[in-house]
Amino acid sequence: MNVDNTKMMDIKNIVLRFGGVVAIQNISFDIFKGEIRAIIGPNGAGKSSMLNVINGFYHPQEGEVWFRGKKRGSMKPYQIAHQGIARTFQNIALFKGMSALDNIMTGRFTHMKKSIFSQIIWAGGASKEEYENSHVPRSIFIGLDGGFAPWVGELIIDVKTPILLVCNESQIEEAVTRLSRVGFDNTLGYITIDKWKENGKEIDSINSISAVETVKRLENKSSILIDVRKENEYKSQHVVNAHNYQLSSINNYLPKFDEKNDYYIHCQSGYRSMIACSILKSRGIHNITNVIGGFKNLGLTTLNLSNKICPSKL
Repeated sequence: MNVDNTKMMDIKNIVLRFGGVVAIQNISFDIFKGEIRAIIGPNGAGKSSMLNVINGFYHPQEGEVWFRGKKRGSMKPYQIAHQGIARTFQNIALFKGMSALDNIMTGRFTHMKKSIFSQIIWAGGASKEEYENSHVPRSIFIGLDGGFAPWVGELIIDVKTPILLVCNESQIEEAVTRLSRVGFDNTLGYITIDKWKENGKEIDSINSISAVETVKRLENKSSILIDVRKENEYKSQHVVNAHNYQLSSINNYLPKFDEKNDYYIHCQSGYRSMIACSILKSRGIHNITNVIGGFKNLGLTTLNLSNKICPSKL
């Protein structure tokens, strides 16, 4: 075993309690690059609990976890897995109705690099509200209740991109048909959000607030309003000082997002802003909030708007 002096992980004084029960008491250890560490002990000693602390499933009341020289803050398990920290579980649960290959792919989608769309597309069950409240982490929202096929064609460059759908069983035929109409025939299969939850998988959500609440938040200097509508829509009329990051080219604007600011995303009514938020979150940008009702609702607030120009004159 080749071990060098690079410290990969440092566990410092971890204390984990469940109510009045102390599962882990002041445990510290480190792991160097190339080193294999074993955690041993009798039943109830806290071995699984320590693994769950390392992978972010449990949050200790005291202590610190350092990885690659940086102290780990509050992160969700799927974000930690994306860094390269993962574990296997004692209870093996598979998705019924999916092949062995499809089951394997759901476990490694955070490490697929071809495209953000080579993982999972939320096609429906439904509404953007359902996606907002509970969805598969890093899945992309392109709901069937909106311009599904046109937006898939707009946002996915390679028609050979493998796609895994999140939708109800009754919607799979419609989703696959609409994908094929714009040339996407490499649909690997589908999963439902209910089955995902039943198997104990991690879920994520999108923060959304009203236009009125957005006005209050924008009083903070670190708050930035992002308009993801098309250029002509933006030029026709927009909120003064809002930045126009068009949805069709949202990936080009990723370097403009930093951790110091809070970003409020809107479109005309809410469909495209939800797509934009899902893409940004899949890219690891989490300091974002969706504006409910979009520009339609923002225009009814006290925010200053640019002079309106007839679209036909642009």
